[in-house]
Amino acid sequence: MQMMSVTSLNTKIKSLLEATFMHVTVEGEVSAVTYHTSGHLYFTIKDDKSALRCVMWRSNVAKTKFRIEKGMHVVIHGSLRHRKSPNHRDVKAETKRRGGKISRRKRKDRPDNRDTPTTL
Repeated sequence: MQMMSVTSLNTKIKSLLEATFMHVTVEGEVSAVTYHTSGHLYFTIKDDKSALRCVMWRSNVAKTKFRIEKGMHVVIHGSLRHRKSPNHRDVKAETKRRGGKISRRKRKDRPDNRDTPTTL
């Protein structure tokens, strides 16, 4: 077995993950949201077993038609990225929309019965 440095292993992990997950579409509930003063959007989406950090750059935030809020169900499209420092993964979101299967079920319970997801 070849010994490698922490940096070398992280570089290999980054290459493998980013090449494998270049285009992902993920549905979940927003559990944390930060609109940074730079215009970037940082948020976390979750389901009943996991959570995933996400970032959307200012240029993509400006193209969206709604403001993301905690508790909202969203579908995001983007790419997985692995940051070496601090060592974590997140989705670099390019687009987002309200909706998805979870959200449609919950919307049917609303008094106004809005069942059509808003797309970007």
